[in-house]
Amino acid sequence: MTAALDEGAVDLINLPTLDFLSIRDRYALEPALVGVYDDGHPSERFVLVVHGRSGFVDLADLKGVDLLVGIAGDERIWLLWLDVLLARQGRPESGDHFRRHSVETASAALLPVFFGQKEICVVDERAFETMAELNPQIGQQLVIMATSPDLLTGLLAISPSSSPGVRRLTVSSGTAMHEKTQGQHILELFGMQRVVPFKPEYLDSVVSLVEEHEQTAVGSGDALRKGP
Repeated sequence: MTAALDEGAVDLINLPTLDFLSIRDRYALEPALVGVYDDGHPSERFVLVVHGRSGFVDLADLKGVDLLVGIAGDERIWLLWLDVLLARQGRPESGDHFRRHSVETASAALLPVFFGQKEICVVDERAFETMAELNPQIGQQLVIMATSPDLLTGLLAISPSSSPGVRRLTVSSGTAMHEKTQGQHILELFGMQRVVPFKPEYLDSVVSLVEEHEQTAVGSGDALRKGP
């Protein structure tokens, strides 16, 4: 991607927020569009979930246990939040505090905790709420130990080499996707309602986490901001 930017060979880039932050100063990328989920928000929240009967009330109680991860895609942004959360309690980074295991779906992370087979999992909040609606006992018996701030996980940026016409067309066609059948199908694949213009404040919580992560020297900030 950076090679293409160096050559001026790209107009539009859809990329994770952490990657955007790591290169925006070098390339003067202009964030243009973000996707809005079905609940009307462009950001995601992640939750740490335990069983209500477990007796766990603090992350310190869970040192050395299995953490099931039911989040698809780039793990860095929720991992950033979790490492900062542990650092605030004087704990080591999550790779040392937990034994992390990735599973394919949120349900594959939540159900073992529900049945007492595992102690804790991390999923996105929307998935937890959906599971709780489908099975009310999940909402009644599982407890959210911690919730992340609203975090923007990705955006579409415009290269400085792009023409004004490309920018206008990108914004106008992107924000009108939900008005056309083909656009609706694309949005549905990502669980999104529509695409909206970017606002600078969408980045605030991610930037704050990155800065706190670097200040506490937990893990490697540079490693987290590099692509998978």
